[in-house]
Amino acid sequence: MIVRVTFEDLERKELKYLFGNGYKSWRRQYEEFVNAYITWWNTKTIMTCELFNILQVETSSSKWIESGGLKWCSDENAQDELNEELIISQNQGEKRKTARKYNQIRFIRNYGSHRDYCQEILSDRLRHLSGCEVEQIKQEVTACRGKNENN
Repeated sequence: MIVRVTFEDLERKELKYLFGNGYKSWRRQYEEFVNAYITWWNTKTIMTCELFNILQVETSSSKWIESGGLKWCSDENAQDELNEELIISQNQGEKRKTARKYNQIRFIRNYGSHRDYCQEILSDRLRHLSGCEVEQIKQEVTACRGKNENN
């Protein structure tokens, strides 16, 4: 299974990332991803906030990308990872001649438990910011970056 999540950052730019069941479940990998892209200096001062909102969650019954322990990848890099998957499978003696095509993987919009789970994890990571406006969060992140660059 593959789960594709479309996020929005503080600048309203869309970011699409894929998660799947590899050596860890897609849920565990999603949690690690959110924690890596939103970091806190302590429980009150946010250092980075590269994800802010979930626009869409989609799922596919296709097999996760098998390219050497991949945890997640961006939508933009998915075909490169599928190409790498082919090379690895050929090195292991498989006879496939072509890589799977990312644009042929079918995704279905998910309004149920997958979306709920993704939103719950993101909301929990942003819990101290729930009452803040986007501009206020941008200012806090910018101020914290400035402090870190000066140290």
